[in-house]
Amino acid sequence: MTGWCCRGTETGIAGALVSGMSTGAGQRTTARAPLVARLLAAGRDPSTIVAERAGFRVHQANGLRWLYGGGDAIQSVMSLTTPERPLLPATIQLLGALLWRPAPVTALNLGIGGGAIERFVARYLPSLRLWSVERSQDAVVLATEHFALPPSGELVRASAEDFVATDRRRYDLVWCDLFDGERQAACLGDGAFLAALCRRLARYGVLAMNLSPRDEAELLQTLMHLRKTLPWVALSVRSDGGNVVVMASRRALPTEEALLARAAQLAEGSMPEFAAVAGALVRLPRPADP
Repeated sequence: MTGWCCRGTETGIAGALVSGMSTGAGQRTTARAPLVARLLAAGRDPSTIVAERAGFRVHQANGLRWLYGGGDAIQSVMSLTTPERPLLPATIQLLGALLWRPAPVTALNLGIGGGAIERFVARYLPSLRLWSVERSQDAVVLATEHFALPPSGELVRASAEDFVATDRRRYDLVWCDLFDGERQAACLGDGAFLAALCRRLARYGVLAMNLSPRDEAELLQTLMHLRKTLPWVALSVRSDGGNVVVMASRRALPTEEALLARAAQLAEGSMPEFAAVAGALVRLPRPADP
């Protein structure tokens, strides 16, 4: 087991992140998150509703379509003209794992939401073999009928907990975006689930998780579980507040110069926003020797 070093520093980083976040959901609203706040305001107009199913609502206005899950929860946003381009900051941060693990061959996505990652992969990474896991049949129907969920890839109907406990594949990338309404899924703080999740990674794979911890202790609990198996951890932080995306691997994060170079390469074909992700990663202190 790898030990922690500079525990006080890590606690301070976590506390600063949590204190800058509001309570909320899949992508939470803050005074500094204009897209989410704008969509929540627009969604108060009943004429924007195009579909309702099992507590979810699909809205459309001003060239955007979004999935609303209740409270302050915006689960996914899609541009009607460029559906392949992710718009929610949390989704862009999750895709920033490509900076750490470029040219992946296999990937796993837990929680499809509105299919933003699936559309991005289908358009920009067509050779990537992607498995998508979703428990809710209602979510799959909405993503298929209203969010252009691509037919490519492997779609598995199962809970994330059951899938990672029984699957035996190893993936170059694992994306984890699991929410129960306005709260991150309870399994994201469970040691057994996180250990099984880490076992799904290939030797130099990267895990990226979208979290909305209620406080510093909840974030630290998740980080401590991850570091038992994945000693290298970075937090993706944005100036507009909102969620924290945690990335982790058995291999050290490349230098900032290398990340920016990779971001520039990715920007040419897909996402200019990757440069901002590369420049905002907070690296946890180097792990102590076992």
